[in-house]
Amino acid sequence: MPDAIIRWTIPLRARGSAVSRRLLLEEIWNRYHRRLILFVRPMVKGDAEDLVQDIMLRVCRNIHTYRPSYAFSTWIYTIARNACLNHLEKKRRITWTDEMDAFPSEPDRSPEKRTIEADIQRRINLD
Repeated sequence: MPDAIIRWTIPLRARGSAVSRRLLLEEIWNRYHRRLILFVRPMVKGDAEDLVQDIMLRVCRNIHTYRPSYAFSTWIYTIARNACLNHLEKKRRITWTDEMDAFPSEPDRSPEKRTIEADIQRRINLD
């Protein structure tokens, strides 16, 4: 079936019976699973398979929001891109937190704090 016809039938099939929805999602899985892995892998390295499964879950949950005036591939790759960005941001935050835990916490060294510490030190030295 040509992509344009499939694109226009997705909203109808998504609102159809449970069997219709299941068949639609199987078709999407068969058509896009491998493509999404190839799209995602360069960005997330070893986490590609897990992330693609997460992307497919998002597609399943949000298929009713797809508008056929846009290419389905644009819609699904936008979901994939956003999932990658979220994954990388989460991973960056975890890495940053882990790195922070590796170092002892340093006292706040704001200019005001340094001025107060210097003043206290001068007073101690005067006594």
